[in-house]
Amino acid sequence: MRYIHHLVSLSLTVFSPRPYSRGVQTSGDLPSYALTYAPIVHLHSQENFWPSDPSVHLNHVTAKLQNFSNDTSAPFPLTVSNLNYPGSNENVYLTGNDNVEDEPEWLQSTYGVPNQQRKSAARSAIIAVDKSELIGPGYVDIFYPFFYSYNRGNSYNGSVYGDHVGDWENIMIRFLDGEPQAVHYSQHSDGPAYTYPATPKCSLRPVSYSAIGSHANYATVGAHNHSANFGYLTDHADAGPA
Repeated sequence: MRYIHHLVSLSLTVFSPRPYSRGVQTSGDLPSYALTYAPIVHLHSQENFWPSDPSVHLNHVTAKLQNFSNDTSAPFPLTVSNLNYPGSNENVYLTGNDNVEDEPEWLQSTYGVPNQQRKSAARSAIIAVDKSELIGPGYVDIFYPFFYSYNRGNSYNGSVYGDHVGDWENIMIRFLDGEPQAVHYSQHSDGPAYTYPATPKCSLRPVSYSAIGSHANYATVGAHNHSANFGYLTDHADAGPA
């Protein structure tokens, strides 16, 4: 593809988190450019684990402690609105109620397969972060998160590495005075960022190719080695349904 030779990687230090004191606003209108430039994500043509609705996912998990006992302080049923209940912390795990090796429907989330209008029944959100105090006047980061009930890891030598229940990915676009400047693609524990002009697009919208199973986001199709610590794990992305 022609654009593959023009991708310009940016330093990720510009996206590093820093202390931020302003409050969180949970209602109000998004800036219009958040929708104008919303990314298009191509799932792999052989994908089996599709975008998921977190509220559906919560119907199939139980809050458990490190010793595998149920967290008795957790509300029932769990919902998006009560998930941050008193007592929840990093030692509480949302554990699937089914054997994942049976690949139940809620893990596959076939309801989330995009239709011909490029719409999915899996609900999501858009998060706008005013970065003017941290970077400069006019800077806004728009996050487009995607949730998957199951992450299928990569295979090597007869084993699969990296399977897990519950998987958040995202595309982030940085804007200056409403104009896109850069695009960050989440991949496993991190991911690269590119200048907006360098990214593939459909009209004005940046395009991402989601790797089969792992759902890591890439700016190009094909094989992508991501195993800096191992040297043998490879993601595969193509221009499947979007």
